[in-house]
Amino acid sequence: FFVLSLALYADEDYKTCKRTWKKVGCYRDLVDGKRALPNQMVNIRDKKSKVFIPPKLDWNKYPESLHNLACLCAEKARENGYDAFALQFYGECWSGDNAKDRYAMFDAAKDDKCIMSDFGACDINSEEECVGKQKTNYVYVLEEEPNAPTDGQWSDWGDWTQCDKTCGTGKQVRERTCTNPPPENGGKGCEGSAEDVQDCKLAECPIDGGYTPWEPDTECTKTCGGGTQKLVRTCTNPPPQHGGKDCVGPNEKIEPCNEFPCPTPCTRTLDLAVILDATKSVGKIEFEKSKDFALALVNCMNISPGGTHLGLMVYNINATILIKFNEEDKQDPVIVKSILDQTNKLEARTFTDRALIKANDELFTSEGGDRPQAPDVLVLVTDGRTNTDSVPYDVVLAPLKEKGVKIIAVGVGDNIKVEELKTIAMGKDENVIKVHDFDKLFYQLQDIIDSSCQSKCK
Repeated sequence: FFVLSLALYADEDYKTCKRTWKKVGCYRDLVDGKRALPNQMVNIRDKKSKVFIPPKLDWNKYPESLHNLACLCAEKARENGYDAFALQFYGECWSGDNAKDRYAMFDAAKDDKCIMSDFGACDINSEEECVGKQKTNYVYVLEEEPNAPTDGQWSDWGDWTQCDKTCGTGKQVRERTCTNPPPENGGKGCEGSAEDVQDCKLAECPIDGGYTPWEPDTECTKTCGGGTQKLVRTCTNPPPQHGGKDCVGPNEKIEPCNEFPCPTPCTRTLDLAVILDATKSVGKIEFEKSKDFALALVNCMNISPGGTHLGLMVYNINATILIKFNEEDKQDPVIVKSILDQTNKLEARTFTDRALIKANDELFTSEGGDRPQAPDVLVLVTDGRTNTDSVPYDVVLAPLKEKGVKIIAVGVGDNIKVEELKTIAMGKDENVIKVHDFDKLFYQLQDIIDSSCQSKCK
């Protein structure tokens, strides 16, 4: 009657479990097409069954197969909320709603309709499993699982702690515990954080006032030789707030200014181009000093419609002409100062080549007002090396050299090297001026004036 077969799933483990069920007995199941327990949940006998779960029943290991079936069946019954289950036809598991009330609806079966794993008669007192033959259930009632795993759950959040700061933005914390219930018997711990943090603010903190940097409030009383100047500052960096203290110390002072010696002016008539580096690396304060230097140079060069004509340019990534030689209405130091005062925008990146190209194309030309008999001088002030994408100096300087333009290269700071300045000055050391900072530049004013004034006529 029994057909021996090899286990097709021998490499898979048989399920084992704690027997959390009670044997009831052997009962008829299928009568007139009706079943006492209508839901088949597991089948280990027939691979074609929709509820087949490997490993397949192995007659050579029937005790292991039958225990495996009982474990699977009990597990499925609990998942579905059933209170009893039955093992039938050597390898099937059946149950359904109200199983404890339904299993005996067709009465008990004969004892020989159920067997144990050794194929002998069932022993209700043995813990080893019994199974019904065809159309017969061996019924088990589920018992409460001892020591079933209990997953932990969080308690409610506790109260927030006091804010850790008496003023300004602080932090406060609340906590919860994994005790509602705690994890037991291998159950999972709580997911998430046991601590919650939020910002808090009881009051604004007092902020003491701070002074802004000193700034000129008046022009220097002298353009050279030592004058005085009024400097002011305001208590707005930051202003006192929320009961903070006012600034300590005076908000104005008188300081010496323009202490460099007054240079001897140049009375020759020149076409003089002044080009200023207006990159962000110069900075706002130093750029103001650069403009002051340009104005001091202009004041010593006889700038006028009938005298020296000024061309003025600033540059960074682009070059911008502010004054051309032929703009006679702008050949006045007062007008030049007004134009410089309105020039404040600084941009990134230094392209000295673009300034030199623009000077050649738009200043030192007849259209730009270049006069045939006036010596051409170009004073370039920079604090940095030209960008690596610049046109090579030998290319941009060649047309200026051909026109006889004398270039005085003025470098300020450590970022510009003497070698580059010498290249800009067409290789002439005497036309290179290098200073540590813009304050020192004014002390080189006489040298720059003298070098400009000594330029040869065309």
